[in-house]
Amino acid sequence: MTSVPKNPFEMGVASDEEALDRARSCLMKGMHLLNEVSVRMKACSEQLSQRQIVFDEALEWDLQLKLDDAVSHRESSVKEVEGISQQYHSLMLQYTEKVSQLEIARSSKDVSIKLLDEELVVAKLLMLEKDA
Repeated sequence: MTSVPKNPFEMGVASDEEALDRARSCLMKGMHLLNEVSVRMKACSEQLSQRQIVFDEALEWDLQLKLDDAVSHRESSVKEVEGISQQYHSLMLQYTEKVSQLEIARSSKDVSIKLLDEELVVAKLLMLEKDA
């Protein structure tokens, strides 16, 4: 049996169809891989979004704790300053009272000294009159 040689044009068409089929096959595989990557990227994006939410909640919680701690520290500092201020005012009042008492005592001593001086002068005059 002898084979009939094929027309070179028909051979070119057949090889073009094979190349086209291979190209289609590669294109389909590429589209399939692209679809898989897209699905995985979407899953990763959702996972990242969930992790971001958890992170944001943890950050907000941490900031709230720090804020509460700062407010508490401020309140205790204010109370401490108020206590010190009250002590200061109490000491100032005691100091003022003591100064006032000392001034009164000094004033009384000055009066007593003046009275004693006057009595001494009178006593000297009486002695001079007796001697005279």
